[in-house]
Amino acid sequence: GVPKCATGQASCWNGMQKDYRGPLQVTESGEKCQKWTAQSPQGHSRTPDNYPGSGLGDHNYCRNPDNEPGGAWCYTTDPEERWDYCQVKTCEKDADIENAGKPEPQTCWEGLQKDYRGDVAKTMSGYDCMNWKRT
Repeated sequence: GVPKCATGQASCWNGMQKDYRGPLQVTESGEKCQKWTAQSPQGHSRTPDNYPGSGLGDHNYCRNPDNEPGGAWCYTTDPEERWDYCQVKTCEKDADIENAGKPEPQTCWEGLQKDYRGDVAKTMSGYDCMNWKRT
């Protein structure tokens, strides 16, 4: 199967951060996040019932239930600022001569593994996977 991360191994998230399940609860601008189950001060439809399996719950942790291109985000408790992105650590390296600025290759995946793009072709039970391109 797809390699899963050992406890504490995933410390950064690429892409849209849909699998981010960390405890960050403050936006990039420093605003405190509103609980996903609360409807005040921000009324919204991004609830655990409407977005099952996306990490929402009775907490105010940053998540990306609706594929926001900028990554994990949250509604804020500030009535003047509806929502903002969160500063979740990404896996990109600073540019240097040796690595030419390429991101570190990801070797394990957590959660729903929606960002996995590897070449594992067998199920955990040992069955061969079907080719997605075949009809």
